[in-house]
Amino acid sequence: MEFISIEYMLFVTSALFVMSFLYNLRQRKMLHKTISEKSTTPDEPFYDLVTDLPNRKNIEIIINENIKVASRRNKTFCILALKALDYFEIKNDSIENSNRLSIDIADGILSSIRDEDTAARVSQDEYIVVFNEYLEIENFDIPMDRISKALKGKNIRYSYITYPDDADTAETLINGVIEKL
Repeated sequence: MEFISIEYMLFVTSALFVMSFLYNLRQRKMLHKTISEKSTTPDEPFYDLVTDLPNRKNIEIIINENIKVASRRNKTFCILALKALDYFEIKNDSIENSNRLSIDIADGILSSIRDEDTAARVSQDEYIVVFNEYLEIENFDIPMDRISKALKGKNIRYSYITYPDDADTAETLINGVIEKL
């Protein structure tokens, strides 16, 4: 009788092991399916891969936040656009040189602005700087001088626009300042 109970125990243990294995396999498949359906990985990054600056999609979000704050406090803020005029000429020379130019421009901008201001690369040859609402238009020359000195020797064109005087949405601000270039 003892011999039958050991066989029975082995059978039951084996059956439970197989059922457990199949159940875990099914759970893994369901979990994998759920994760792949709810993937949080964005299709497009929010940062430029060469300069690590925010890209256009990201800067639109930042400008929308600045609009909310500025409208609540009844303030204005400025957006500066820069265009590297030699970018495509250098790009035709080599990708490495064009990347070096992009990084040099990004570094020059970042070293010239305050921590609370934001710089972004919105296209291969265009950059935007969003100055927060504490920079009055009368003081706009101060950061412009610093940026000009940092980018001395680079063929750069500048333009600026203010919220809410010139435009009142992120998209119109970005498009407006770029059109002025």
